[in-house]
Amino acid sequence: MGGYFSRRRNAARAVARFRHPDYVRWIKAGQALKCCGEGLIDFCTDIIVRFHRSLVVQHGLAECPFPGNIKKVTKDGRSWKVNCACGVCDVWLRSIESQLATGQFSWKNSNVQEWPIHPWQLAKIFMGPGKDPGSYDPADTDTAGFLQLILNCRLFAGKLDGNKVQLVRTDRNNIMHSENLKVKSTDLTTYLDHMIDLLREPALQNFASAQSAIVEINKIRTMSLDVNLTEVRQLETSMWKEMIADQQATNKKVFLV
Repeated sequence: MGGYFSRRRNAARAVARFRHPDYVRWIKAGQALKCCGEGLIDFCTDIIVRFHRSLVVQHGLAECPFPGNIKKVTKDGRSWKVNCACGVCDVWLRSIESQLATGQFSWKNSNVQEWPIHPWQLAKIFMGPGKDPGSYDPADTDTAGFLQLILNCRLFAGKLDGNKVQLVRTDRNNIMHSENLKVKSTDLTTYLDHMIDLLREPALQNFASAQSAIVEINKIRTMSLDVNLTEVRQLETSMWKEMIADQQATNKKVFLV
């Protein structure tokens, strides 16, 4: 019986949260962020795949001849190195390193062995720590990851307005780091405007995913969240996974409304 009443209490709290307009706007902001990331995925993938292909053609790079070795990138004085004597891994390392625009990157996000095989293993290096090294599908990357990639990788320099990218990144952090899970009406409008402004960049005009994301974000402006409990849980899940990861990284506590 205790479990039953506990579930009922949790369900009641969830419904109560959705009666709070600021919490509803927090959910809307998170849904818009998800749409924004989906709008950037094809653009980012295209640039990374082209870079990966150019390295293969330029250097005639093949797979590492020592697949059984567990490879890691470590610091040797001022230089990075791979603990592999094949020569192939080192060429990949130097090529990736040449595209590091800032000090924000994480070699641990990727699997060195898969650099010659899966282009997205390269992309994850330019993102913040905590990405799954076993994932090579861009669809597994969250919006923060795409924004970090664009800002931290030289391949994207000049392709998008950096100020617009930074605005969305700041908005994203404000949303995900909100201690009380609330967003004011004026802030939500600003967040959505910033996302749409970024997705309207000329470099994104030919990507259908970006144009579709603009449509979806505009729908969120007037979206009603008068939904049943199952749908409430589904909407919350997409927000909480990313928010909890941020909470763990920053040791911040989150307080429910």
